[in-house]
Amino acid sequence: MRVHSRALAPVRRQLAVNTLAHARHRPQQGYLLVELAVTLMLVGLMAIYTRSVALQEMDDGVAAATGAYVLAGAAGLETYMLANTPALVAASASVSGVANALRPTLAELQALNTLNNSPMLPQTFAPLSPTRQALQFDIQRITNAAGATELRATACLNAPLRWRGAYRDDLVTVAMQSMAGRGGRSVLDDNGATIRGALIATGAGALPNPVRVNGAAPVGILCSVNVLSDAFYSSFARQQDGRNLTFSGAVNASGTLNATGTLNASGTFTASGLVDASGATVVLPTTAGGSCTAAAAGAFAWLSSGTTFLPARCNGSNWTATGGLPVATAGASCATVGALAMSASGTALICQGGVYADFVSRMGALVAMSSYFVSDGTLVDKPSCVGAGAQTAIYLFPLTDVQQSNSVVVRSASTNVDNTWTVSIKDGDGIALSGQALAMTYCVY
Repeated sequence: MRVHSRALAPVRRQLAVNTLAHARHRPQQGYLLVELAVTLMLVGLMAIYTRSVALQEMDDGVAAATGAYVLAGAAGLETYMLANTPALVAASASVSGVANALRPTLAELQALNTLNNSPMLPQTFAPLSPTRQALQFDIQRITNAAGATELRATACLNAPLRWRGAYRDDLVTVAMQSMAGRGGRSVLDDNGATIRGALIATGAGALPNPVRVNGAAPVGILCSVNVLSDAFYSSFARQQDGRNLTFSGAVNASGTLNATGTLNASGTFTASGLVDASGATVVLPTTAGGSCTAAAAGAFAWLSSGTTFLPARCNGSNWTATGGLPVATAGASCATVGALAMSASGTALICQGGVYADFVSRMGALVAMSSYFVSDGTLVDKPSCVGAGAQTAIYLFPLTDVQQSNSVVVRSASTNVDNTWTVSIKDGDGIALSGQALAMTYCVY
């Protein structure tokens, strides 16, 4: 059968349209694949860069924490050095509780206490740094460029600073930056032989690297350094100080003050504890009666009395034990009524009526002991009076009215062999009365 060409025209036009559309889609699909590949490559590069930056920031943080750890350990070593400077300066250094005085261990610093009884390093101080390394403590005697001796205390990591198994010189730098100028390190310039830092000189007075790894001084050792020079140490008072001390102001000693050298106090010197001055300027008497000058009249001192000390005053010629009271005589004028003083012989005086009077003559020699409500026939115990020559006494005071056949009431007490008194309340005819009395017992000295 024969088909007419006009009948096929619509079919040809549709095929032409489909072919052109298909041709346009194919290059467009190829362009999207290239774009996707470039995007994935950029994402990968960004991930690699971001991971690298994150790791570097983590490493820097660990390095800074390591520097802070070393600096904290060095603070305990500095306390140890200041507390034991005389012993460390000596040729044969020896400190109690430390096997090697010039190389204390972490455990020894944690066991040693300061003057306020706190450990030189806290018990909670970590034994390892954030990089899992231990601290090594050393004290070296170094002669500086001026020829003076310095003590240099170092707290160092006992191996080069490593992270993830590799030595990191950049991390040593970051760690030093976190140590407030007190950091030091061994460098490649001299193959690790010395420690370099802001507080450490080079050349004359250089600080040797104290750390050894396989017998050699390695590069990259991180340290914190404390320098103590003679000039600095001599500028303040310290334990076991043999220098002459000159104070121009007030000196307050609340405990025991031991001065083995010359004690020259030109200001107020107040000691509320025991003062033991065995140096050249001691003007303290050893016993009562020691001589003193007229210029020292009224001065205060301590007298030795066996194993104790008594306060004393200078009366212008001799030291007199007065318990710290002024020295005066009976009949001498005084200004404050009731003020106490002491005679040169040790008798207590009291100010009354503008003059000093004997204390006992004014106040009496009676010491009240006990009181009782009593009636006729009551037994009263005698007080126990300690001291040679002491006597006992009883006084009866009426409390209630009594009925009696005459105007006389006799109140008395008779002594019994059992160290008691028998109270008697009777009228003039010897008849017992029913009233009560207050009995007061005394010791008479």
